[in-house]
Amino acid sequence: MVCQFDGSDCGCVPADSLCGLDVAQGQCAGFCPRIDDFCLYVDGTCGCIPADHACDRVNGDTEFCRANGFCQVGEECIGDDDECFCVPVPTATPAPTPAATPAGIPLVLRPPGGTPGSCQGTCLGGANPGAPCSEPSDCPGSSCNGTCVGGPRDGAACSQAFNCSGCALDPPQGACNFYKTAQFSAFSGLEGLCTPSTTDKFCTTDAECPSGSSCRLPSLGRVVLSSGTTFTVDTSTFWLAPYGSPYGIACVAATGSGFGTIKCTSATPTGQDYTFEADHNTTPSSPGNGGSTSGLPDDAGCSRTSSFLGLPSFACSEGTSQCLGGANNGAVCTADANCTGGACVPCNRFAAHTGVCNSPLDVTIGGAFAENDMRIVIPVSVSYLQPGDEGGDNRPCTGDDTAPEMATWLIATTGVADAAVYDANNTAGATIQASRGGTAIDCADLAAGDTDGLVLVGAVLGRGIDAPAPFGDFTALSDFPIGNPAHY
Repeated sequence: MVCQFDGSDCGCVPADSLCGLDVAQGQCAGFCPRIDDFCLYVDGTCGCIPADHACDRVNGDTEFCRANGFCQVGEECIGDDDECFCVPVPTATPAPTPAATPAGIPLVLRPPGGTPGSCQGTCLGGANPGAPCSEPSDCPGSSCNGTCVGGPRDGAACSQAFNCSGCALDPPQGACNFYKTAQFSAFSGLEGLCTPSTTDKFCTTDAECPSGSSCRLPSLGRVVLSSGTTFTVDTSTFWLAPYGSPYGIACVAATGSGFGTIKCTSATPTGQDYTFEADHNTTPSSPGNGGSTSGLPDDAGCSRTSSFLGLPSFACSEGTSQCLGGANNGAVCTADANCTGGACVPCNRFAAHTGVCNSPLDVTIGGAFAENDMRIVIPVSVSYLQPGDEGGDNRPCTGDDTAPEMATWLIATTGVADAAVYDANNTAGATIQASRGGTAIDCADLAAGDTDGLVLVGAVLGRGIDAPAPFGDFTALSDFPIGNPAHY
């Protein structure tokens, strides 16, 4: 027993009841030898504290907080000269763990500009003199006197956003899709998109986006190099904004990891150049068929198939439907019930020539790699939206779209990409052809992440037959210039 103050008088108390940590309660408790001492938390342990050192004690008629006022375990003394409290010590919120940066070298595309906010200026006169403008419609009775902001034409004079697109330059600058028809050529840009946003606002720079959002740039993913001639493409960062095509608004998404080939050693891989071919009419003796000598082989049963990297392409007869995907992929069908695991879709959604056999898409590769050349192949799904296909949210390329999706490949190379449609628009012997060439960079620069100057060319594979007016048959090839976004 020891003599201690028991709260009202001095007395003998058990030795194990002295001031200390009550493990069961996690608090300081027990008796102290001095009258008015308190058992509180001191320097990491429990101790007897004089009354004038405890938090929120009376000193005469005044309540006060001492700077070093003591409380219980896990508490601190806070307040002012009027009122003081022992309150739990705030638990520090740990800083969020930064998201892991995906491995590899980013393939961020260089946007071409020409988005709605690219041209910025003031109206020269008319109904709105001096008013801000980006299009002629902003200046009734006058014109817009503007300057391109961002993109490859940054600083150039403009009167509308179209003037700011690098796709219209010769040679083109920026990520662009090029379409060639029997009558004309057209292009669409692969732009950025303001994110987050409840509306689809295309952009080239953050300056075009509303407060709180930024311009998300298109990307083909990240190249993960190895020591040999092959590499993988991490598609976790693959993203393309909706873009215009002859078939409608195109929605493209990666469906798996990509792969590629590069020449950085003495080895000489082959297959650097690509040719994409389709024939509008392979029906023997049909007036619109120019024959095998001017196109792809005749196909009496309209049953020919071709395959690229295991993905089949099927001939089909306009006016019929085929199974898209599933166990009966490519089979003629009349309803989804005929296509276990797939969907029954028109052979040609915009068919204009009933009974004409459209060939499958043939892809051929060839040509030896030159030093630093590379190619990539990415599995993707693509759908083409017509008005009304956007679903309930009325926005393209979201989960409620109703247009069918097709599995295909996105192919890009620093070599040459050629495309051709034979018997174009069901005209015997008519051919639409196009070609584009890429640009390689030094392997050492690529390995260091310096991708400025790299230009891949290629396509999202598709036949290019019977698009809605005014297009008709067409070829589609794309430029994919890569670089450091800080330099855009």
